[in-house]
Amino acid sequence: MSLSISIVLDNRRAKKTGKFPVKLLAIFNREPQRYQTIYDLSEEEFKNLSAKKKSEGLLKVSEELRQLQRRAEEVGEGLRTFTFAAFEKAFILNNPSFHQRKAIKEIAALENLPLSK
Repeated sequence: MSLSISIVLDNRRAKKTGKFPVKLLAIFNREPQRYQTIYDLSEEEFKNLSAKKKSEGLLKVSEELRQLQRRAEEVGEGLRTFTFAAFEKAFILNNPSFHQRKAIKEIAALENLPLSK
């Protein structure tokens, strides 16, 4: 099966700031996995990511998210056999654009991979 990667706004729960977390959504064999990025946007800001005219700050976030999605697609397609664990090790772990989940850190600890803070 093919891998599908996209950037989504997780608007299930707002943060104290009133913004929502932006996540990288990876779907493989109809199984979705979401990875929280360091970005938080309002619903209006997220809709404006695809607008032709954007504020300078939103333009920068838009470009960074686009690059993040492209790199994730490249890494996912470059894996010999795709698994979410392999994708997490190859792309998510120690990537400064993502919040590091406890489960991902535990996988690294089991395999004695160095972690950065």
